[in-house]
Amino acid sequence: MKDEELVEMFCNGDESAITRLSEIYGRWIYNRCLRITGSHEDAEECYNDCLYKLWIWIPRSKPYKLKVYIYKVATNISIGLIAKKKVTKRGEFIVCTFEDMDFFSSFGDNTEYFVETYCIRKVFNDFLNDVSREKTEIFVERYFLQRKIEEISRKHNISKSKTKMILMRLRGILRKYLTQEDIYF
Repeated sequence: MKDEELVEMFCNGDESAITRLSEIYGRWIYNRCLRITGSHEDAEECYNDCLYKLWIWIPRSKPYKLKVYIYKVATNISIGLIAKKKVTKRGEFIVCTFEDMDFFSSFGDNTEYFVETYCIRKVFNDFLNDVSREKTEIFVERYFLQRKIEEISRKHNISKSKTKMILMRLRGILRKYLTQEDIYF
């Protein structure tokens, strides 16, 4: 089943979409959550939260790259759980994650916020579509999957220095895309 078909199932409110998603990406989501939280119980909680959030958010955002979208949701939920536990233990204040702000769910009257997030998402999609498949994979593995440069180099059968150079050039290209749209970080 293609990702586009799965997104359509979500958009049509087909409850079997969750089952299909967990069959295709379930283990992958769980492993991502486990890698961040370091605990099977926390990973299970994050996994369930991720499925719930995806059920709510996919129809609203209609992601172009489903795998990247799922990964980002799982990462934000896992980081959010760790941050909440840290606050509970130490009483510290933390910065909200995208998940805490209901990044994709409701924008209310804040039209400016909606437009800004839409523009950023569009710029990233345009950027990822314009670079080669291999470079897209390298970029996603490094910045979304948070893999080490050594892992990426081994997987793509290239040297570490070439991997670093590709990433540096991709950051420069992305910076140009963002600058053209007047988006500054």
